[in-house]
Amino acid sequence: MKETPTSIDIRFGRHYTVLQSTFWPLSAIASGFLAASMTNAGISSSMTGMTICLSLVAATLLQPCLSSLVDRSEKVSSRLVMLGITGVIGLMNLFMWLFPDSTLLFLLCAGVVSTSVNCAEPFLSSMRIDMARCGISIDFSRARSLGSISYATTVLILGRLIQQFDYSFTRWLAALFSIFVLYGLWSFRAPRDMEVSDSAVRLEKAHALSTGEFLKNHGFFVILMCGVALFSGGQSIVGTFLHLVIEEVGGTSATQGLAMFLASGSEMPAMFLFLFLRRKKMSGSTLFRIASIFYITKPLAMLLALAL
Repeated sequence: MKETPTSIDIRFGRHYTVLQSTFWPLSAIASGFLAASMTNAGISSSMTGMTICLSLVAATLLQPCLSSLVDRSEKVSSRLVMLGITGVIGLMNLFMWLFPDSTLLFLLCAGVVSTSVNCAEPFLSSMRIDMARCGISIDFSRARSLGSISYATTVLILGRLIQQFDYSFTRWLAALFSIFVLYGLWSFRAPRDMEVSDSAVRLEKAHALSTGEFLKNHGFFVILMCGVALFSGGQSIVGTFLHLVIEEVGGTSATQGLAMFLASGSEMPAMFLFLFLRRKKMSGSTLFRIASIFYITKPLAMLLALAL
C-alpha cells in the first residue's frame, strides 16, 4: 500500500526537485559547450581532448575518494561535498571570464570544471538517501526527470544564444547560476529534531564497507562497472568533439544545442517510469536487460550514421 506523503515530505520533495532543476542547467552552462568554447578560444583539438581526458581520469580517481570520505567521516556529508563542487564550478568559471587571455589558466579552469561536473551526480543523488535516513521521503524519479527537462531546455536555449553572441557569456552565467544552487544546497537541511544522532551515524559508518571490500564482495557489480566505463568512454569522445562533427556537416551551435536537447530528452521516460516499474516489482536484472537493448543499439546506430 502506497504511503501518503507528509507535509514535510512534500516540502523537502519540492526543495530537492528545485535543486535537481537548477544544478543540471548549471551543468549544461558550465560543461555542455565547454569543448566548443575551448576550440573557439584558440585551443587546439588535441589539447582540448587531452584536457577533457585528464579531467575524466581525475574524476575517476577523485569520486571514490570523496565517497569513501563521506562514508567514513561523521562531519562530511553528500550535501557538504556538493557545496564544495558547486563552489569550485562557479569560481573556475569566474576566473575564465575575468582572465580570458591566459591560455594556461583557461585550460586549468576548464579541466577543473569538467572534473567537478563529472564528480557531482552521485552526491546529488545521495542527498535524497541522507534525507531518507531522517525519515523524510522524496520522490527521486520526479525530481530527476525535471532535472533532465531543465538540462534539455537549457542546452537548446544556450545553443541559440551562443549562435547570436559568443561563448564568453556562458562563463559569467555559470558563475551567477552557481550562487542560486549554493543557496539551495545550503538550505537543504533536515529539521534538528529529525536529524540522525551522531551515535547512529558513527554506528552506520563503522559498518560501512570500504570501496575495496565492496568491489571484492560484488563481482557482478565490477563487471557491470567495466561495461559502463567502456560505454561512457565512447560517449565522452563523441560528446567532446560533437561540435567538430556538427561543423563538418554545416551545423552551428544551435544544431549542437538541438542534438543535446534530444539526447537529454530521451532520459525523461526512463526517469518518470523508474519508480512505477519498481512498484510493479520489476527486478533489477530485468531493468538491466532492458537497458542493454539501448547499450547495443547506440553503437549500431553510430556505425550506420558513418555509412550514410
